[in-house]
Amino acid sequence: MDTFRIYKHPLLGWAAVKVGFNWFAFLLGVLWLLVARLWKQAALLFAFTFAFNLIVIPSPDSSISEGGRLWVDIFGVAVTIGVAWFIGNNANRWRRINLKSRGYILINSVQAENKDAALALADQALADEIASETEEDSEQDSDAPTEAVKKQIK
Repeated sequence: MDTFRIYKHPLLGWAAVKVGFNWFAFLLGVLWLLVARLWKQAALLFAFTFAFNLIVIPSPDSSISEGGRLWVDIFGVAVTIGVAWFIGNNANRWRRINLKSRGYILINSVQAENKDAALALADQALADEIASETEEDSEQDSDAPTEAVKKQIK
């Protein structure tokens, strides 16, 4: 089971972000960053990749020997894997920061098999909280809305 952090936006609803390494970001790089709406990181990765390729890929008429060319290729692959690992390692943290900056509020952390199960657990926990507070309020005969209902309205 993985740990997910559950966020809620007053208008946009729920979001779940896994804690830890993101294999999709590792494998897809800039495409994953664009889908996740991480514009700044996507632009930086694109610029780095463009500049790195200009430096590492020599022109066909360059004076690099066959052995030297092999080492340039090995270096290029190593840097590419290193950058992909960096992205995979930081992608979920960047996504959490992005959600907070867009107005999402951290609600809970849950253990679940996948994102959908995590959202279902969080939704059930909120429903249970509302039900228990409603029971407490009905015992007190109060017409004031409960704290859980106030949170849900927000």
